[in-house]
Amino acid sequence: MCPYSALAQKVYRMSSANLDKFVFTGTPTSKDERKVLREADFIHVTGLHTFGVNESLIGENLSPEWYGKWNAMGNVCVIVTEGGEVWMRTSRLLDQVHSVLDDFCPNGSGGFVDCANGEQIATRSLLDRLRDPSFGLVVPAGSC
Repeated sequence: MCPYSALAQKVYRMSSANLDKFVFTGTPTSKDERKVLREADFIHVTGLHTFGVNESLIGENLSPEWYGKWNAMGNVCVIVTEGGEVWMRTSRLLDQVHSVLDDFCPNGSGGFVDCANGEQIATRSLLDRLRDPSFGLVVPAGSC
């Protein structure tokens, strides 16, 4: 048995409960925009629970100055769309996605990077988001 399995199960339950209650009130990306981000290996992580060094819900405390910005740190690259969604990928081969960074981040670099300090996201949560980029998010009616 993995020594972290009890922690992972606890985090997943917390993550599921928090995702059910995390209401995204920003402007969602369009289907076409999501296709571009996914083709560049980004995963939509808004509302996912991080655990480890710092526990938080990704996007919960975004500063408005980070909207439309990207940043890379600790092998993690994060985009905060102008609408407030947070998308993440590895920072490896970043030079191959500069056009995506330019398109989605007109305000350049300098935003906060979730998971750059050793925080983790439950594998199940990431797999759910690979299947459906909005999995677990509550989006108010009429905002899509």
